[in-house]
Amino acid sequence: MAVAGASWWLGQSGSSDSDVRQKSVLASLTSDFGLTYQPSLSPDGKLLAYASDRAGEGNLDIWVQQVGGGQPVRLTRHEADESEPHFSPDSTRIVFRSERDGGGVYTISTLGGDEPRLIAREGRRPRFSPDGSRIAYWVGSESNLRGRVLVVGSTGGEPAELAFGRSPIWTPDSRHLLFLGRVDSDSSTSEADWLVVSLDGAVVPTGAFEVLQNQSLGPTLRYAFIAEVWPPRENYIAFAARLGDSTNMWEVPISPDTWQVAGPPRQLTFGAGIEVQSSFAAGGQMVFSTQVENLDIWGLPIDENRGEVSGETERLTTSTAEDLSPSLSSDGKKMVFRSARSENFDVWMKDVETGRESNLTASPEDERTAIISADGSKVAYRIATTDIYVVPASGGMARNVCEGCGGALSHWSRSGERLIFYRRAPPETGFSNLIAVLTFSSSEVTGLAGAEQFLADPRFSPDGNWFAFHASNIARARRQIFIAPVRATDLPIKRNEWIAVTDGSGSDSRAAWSPDGNLLYFLSERDGSRCVWAQRLDPKTKKPVGSAFGVYHAHQRRRSMMNVNLETIGLSVARDKIAITMREITGNIWMMEPASEK
Repeated sequence: MAVAGASWWLGQSGSSDSDVRQKSVLASLTSDFGLTYQPSLSPDGKLLAYASDRAGEGNLDIWVQQVGGGQPVRLTRHEADESEPHFSPDSTRIVFRSERDGGGVYTISTLGGDEPRLIAREGRRPRFSPDGSRIAYWVGSESNLRGRVLVVGSTGGEPAELAFGRSPIWTPDSRHLLFLGRVDSDSSTSEADWLVVSLDGAVVPTGAFEVLQNQSLGPTLRYAFIAEVWPPRENYIAFAARLGDSTNMWEVPISPDTWQVAGPPRQLTFGAGIEVQSSFAAGGQMVFSTQVENLDIWGLPIDENRGEVSGETERLTTSTAEDLSPSLSSDGKKMVFRSARSENFDVWMKDVETGRESNLTASPEDERTAIISADGSKVAYRIATTDIYVVPASGGMARNVCEGCGGALSHWSRSGERLIFYRRAPPETGFSNLIAVLTFSSSEVTGLAGAEQFLADPRFSPDGNWFAFHASNIARARRQIFIAPVRATDLPIKRNEWIAVTDGSGSDSRAAWSPDGNLLYFLSERDGSRCVWAQRLDPKTKKPVGSAFGVYHAHQRRRSMMNVNLETIGLSVARDKIAITMREITGNIWMMEPASEK
């Protein structure tokens, strides 16, 4: 990266590409083995704040150091992760996100020595206004666009909600915010874009995404198109975007009169990996984080019918490629997963006891949602054409068992005679979404439950008499777990027959049964992070008994499920373990600054 980024070119504000450009140099500001990222420069460019786990205690804290040299100073010491720092305009205070007590926005003195002060509960990615009078932040799940943009006084008070979206930044006039959201906030299918909202609530789309995507810049929710304002170039927005296999920093001009993108994007950094999370100072300096990320599958030893963890997490895959979507046989000895080890996603099999891995498919298409049967003898998967295939777990020829079925596979029945999956509902059903079952003996597809809501990830109970699933209210970013009976008549099962396992006030998904059928595991973000929870069930009625309880908490950002697509996490429960996908991140901070003139 040092070779590729040893120099960079940046046009002056208001200049054309043919004007003289200024050469800048690259320097490393941190060199940690763990995760050091989310840099923030003080406006004068003298101080750098960031989040880091360098203390060796397993959590992120806020640190400050002089850009010109000197020992870093640790500002926070709470056991919860503390991240997303941002300097006040006078550089005397830092606002940040803390995961303590359910998460919120706090401020602390740049010099340290005082206790962090709570400004707003639940807030994420806070930003001081340029005049220092307010703090903007957002509330919601990191896994989707549906959040709420709010503003509060810099010393606290009653927050004001301005718009639906996430990741707001201030414009230089301190009277507007640019944020990431949907053009039609009431629609789950509306196009994403940067939008600008005034303090009186008027929202204007910028049209940025159409311009950027026309240049083949691919968005990712975690990094791409999360913007920052460049102080020396007030009419420019800097952002991270993916082009090919690399994610780099870019800039694009925007009109302060119309809030429309006023020119093509231009690349600022040129490393081959992940360069994100920029921050700027008035002198033209830019800092950003370089990150190394890997998706692997982890095993959690557990007393499966009690929901009690019995050991430390264990890495089940070690490839540098993305390994995800685990599915375990009921005895936990075999695991099927998807891996990008050969340019696209294929289905792989792992013997968990011996560690031997082998690919079951090797096609030019991406295989999706691979699942193994309970006895470990066969694997079903889907490809982009929406056909469902089954292949022996020992390898061999795959056969198409359901042409044009669509949707995503979820689970085998214990007998291996049925597959349950979810799909778009045929028009004649009167629903938008459908949970369906494929019966191999008759090749018949039967709809079990339908709704206008998005229904996903249905799974049979061990005895085959029930199925669990989650329903999404996408507009409100809410997911709720339900259970319904499996039967052959009076279908689809009516909404009033669904048993609510969770109350729908949060984001609960990916339900999986314990082997005895009396416990339901699921993913939940109710404590601010995506963790594994469980709910005890009445053995006969399958109604919830008591309150849900936490099984495994993954609150540290270095290795978590928050930055993993829900469809690829897996959450597979076997006799002695749970398998899940987690993303591990390491990183450091670099600076680009104008070279001094001689």
